[in-house]
This record gives sequence, structure tokens and C-alpha cells, in this order.
Amino acid sequence: MGAFETEVFKSGNGAAVHLPSALGITPGTLVTIIRDGPNLTIKPVVDRGAVRRNNEALVEEIRAIWADAPFHEVAKRDEIEAPDRPGL
Repeated sequence: MGAFETEVFKSGNGAAVHLPSALGITPGTLVTIIRDGPNLTIKPVVDRGAVRRNNEALVEEIRAIWADAPFHEVAKRDEIEAPDRPGL
């Protein structure tokens, strides 16, 4: 995706920037703005609650798979006698 040029405009007591729809940022999205010298970086805020809920759902799915899986128990192997190998 290339660069977009836009103009800063007044919004209430602050300044605002129009973000083109091609960037895929929908209205209502929380963003973090980071200033590093003359550069500004805009990043969507990660909803940590949603990430936690997704992780909890994943854990529940894994538990359900294990509950239905035929491999609950580890099979016992016959003992193998190793031959004598002098010098090793």
C-alpha cells in the first residue's frame, strides 16, 4: 500500500486527519498515535480482553478435543533388552 496525502483540519479544540477507507480502519476503531520526532505512527489498539476471550475459547476447544480423543492413555511398550556392547 502506498502513501496517502491528506490535510489536517480543525475538529472541536483539536486537530484531526481524515484516514482514507483504503487503509481499512473503520469508524470507532481505537488507535494509538506515537510521535517520534517529525514522524507520527498510528496503530490500532489491541483489545486485550478480546485476545484473552479468544485464548479461553481455544483452551475450551482443546479440552473438548482431548475429551473425545481415543488416545487418553499412553500405551505401555514391551521392555527391550539391549545387547552387551563392550567398549561403548
